[in-house]
Formats: sequence, structure tokens, C-alpha cells
Amino acid sequence: MYELLRPVTNGLGIMVQELELHIKETGLAAISNLKRENIPAQFVESIQAVHKRFLEMIKNTLGNDQVFTKALDKACTAIVNHRHSPQEICRSPELLAKYADTLLKKSSRGLNESDIEDKLTQCIIVFRYIDDKDIFQKFYARMLAKRLIHGLSMSMDLEEGMINRLKVSNN
Repeated sequence: MYELLRPVTNGLGIMVQELELHIKETGLAAISNLKRENIPAQFVESIQAVHKRFLEMIKNTLGNDQVFTKALDKACTAIVNHRHSPQEICRSPELLAKYADTLLKKSSRGLNESDIEDKLTQCIIVFRYIDDKDIFQKFYARMLAKRLIHGLSMSMDLEEGMINRLKVSNN
């Protein structure tokens, strides 16, 4: 289908719109089923799974076309910043900060530093889609201060690495 529509002027337009809608529906379905226990991890990992799945599809099936990559980005932004009602506060910044906090605490069981590095790198994918980065910063800064004051940080290298990733991603 992609190969047939690509040479046609505006041939991919509808296909891009449908893909964006499908990604958004899939992502919203994935985050709507979060259970009571460990919601931040479920939230971040669900978004990462949706992003990874469709990014692979775009790379393998759609020739890594930038139009489809932009559609993926728009859909992921809509998923991450979704609110059930306009008055409702978006919880994504808080959930992402809590997820990063649990990874960076000494109590991260069964994970070595390289596993944590990988998960923190994946956090940045979700961070890029957050509209309220200032709210994330407030939550993250408060949790970072608690980790440092109480000596709960797993590693200063991990802390510095995460801060550097956030700086690079925010620019």
C-alpha cells in the first residue's frame, strides 16, 4: 500500500492520518488499563511499548518515512498529555518523575546499573512528549533533593547522567 501511494501527490495523507489515529487509540487503550499497584511504571512502560512497536513498523514497513515519524510523535504527544476532561490535571509529569525516582533509588531490586541506564534512556522518550515539562521539573527536583539528602541515591553517575539527558532533551 505504501509503495503504491508514495509516488501519488498527497497519496499518503489519509494513510498518515489513519496511522496517527490508530497509534493514539492504541496508546490510550494501553494507559487506560493501569492497575492500582505501581502505576508510574505501568504508565511509562506502556507508552514505551506503543512507541517502540510503531517506530519499528515505520522503520520496517514504511521506509522510515519522516511523515509517518511525525505522525507517531503527534500521536504520542496526544497520548502522554491526554486528559479525560479539560479541568483535569495531566498526571504524566508526576508519573514520569516517580518512575525515574524509583529507578534511581537504592531500592531498585534486581537491576544493575546498565539496566537502569537503559530504562532512564527510555524515560527520555516519554519526557520529550510531555507538554508540562516545568511541572515534571518540579516533581523531579523535589524527589532528587530527597534522594540526595537522605542518601537514597543508587549512584551519583546515574543521577548526573539523567540530569544531562534531561538537559539535552529539553533543548
